[in-house]
Amino acid sequence: MKNSGGSSDGGLNHGGEPQIESSKTMDDIRSETNSDAIGLTSPATGHCFDFAGFDNSLFEETEKTIKVIPKSYNAKVCSSEWFNDNIEENLDDLEKMKIIKYKADFAYMKKDFSTAVEAYESCLEMITDVLYNSSGMKKEILDAKARCYIALNEHDKALEIATNLYEESGDTMEQKTATLTLMFDIFQSCNDTNKECVTIQRLLVLNSYNPTLWYKLAGIYKHKLDNAGLSQNQTNMRSASNHIKTENFSATVQAYDKQLQGDIVHRISLCLTRAEIICNMLNRTATSFFKSKMEDLLKNIKEMKIAVKIDDSMPINIRKLVNEHLTTGSDCDSVGTKEFEIIALDDASLQNYFDSLWFEGFK
Repeated sequence: MKNSGGSSDGGLNHGGEPQIESSKTMDDIRSETNSDAIGLTSPATGHCFDFAGFDNSLFEETEKTIKVIPKSYNAKVCSSEWFNDNIEENLDDLEKMKIIKYKADFAYMKKDFSTAVEAYESCLEMITDVLYNSSGMKKEILDAKARCYIALNEHDKALEIATNLYEESGDTMEQKTATLTLMFDIFQSCNDTNKECVTIQRLLVLNSYNPTLWYKLAGIYKHKLDNAGLSQNQTNMRSASNHIKTENFSATVQAYDKQLQGDIVHRISLCLTRAEIICNMLNRTATSFFKSKMEDLLKNIKEMKIAVKIDDSMPINIRKLVNEHLTTGSDCDSVGTKEFEIIALDDASLQNYFDSLWFEGFK
């Protein structure tokens, strides 16, 4: 049924309700459908579900990823002791020097020290400022060469290298420590106990919390204890005691030796006690490998105490003083200018400083 205006007056739908005609055109409907916000109305509830920002790309077919198969890696296979073969001429100087150093290190491992020295010298001849920027390689080669001379009992040549390295090391704790360690090995090899002692003391000025150094110093004093009262000490006493009557001379020497031995035992006890305390301190945070090393050192400390026959009551008193010395931090300051000035002292002055700091205050 139409009204007089020609417009539809609305009919009834299947439910008997008035039917309202829509004024929207098909273009309007298409525009709404293609918009970013797609709305769907539920026929049952009349609720509108809005899918804003719906990504149609989720339903697009993606292109298949092309899997690139890498080429097989052909590892270079070297024969045993390949570095002993002839060096290829097309290699640069750095590679040639590395191969020669391999030869030197291999000869050192095989205890062919003469061959090792020759190879190390060839390396040093090839080293130039153009070849590398760091002097680390040169120092490493010189250190190895010096150790070859130690094994060959050419201590003068080894000491000359060590002295030059020490003078060139500057105020660097790591380099000073490495060079002093080399010097200690030289003096130990030629049985120069006095030089061994003062070198270890210099190392302890830089590394006072190294238990191995304290144990080594105790070993040096033990060696002195074993030789106490022998010809050198007695000769010195005789030279200074010509005016003493013959019948009193023997008693004087014995008293001197007893006092000397007591002082050495006291020093050994101090060194071992300090090493033991530091070991226990380090063990609290040590890893398994380092802890095993500390346990071996503690075992050696115990054995030396038994060998020296240190009185059980002595370490108790000393331990208290040493522990207080460690915990108060009186000798654990970071290494600085002061320490480098101390190790630069002559041997006698250094020993006086060392005795006053670590021995004389613990009696």
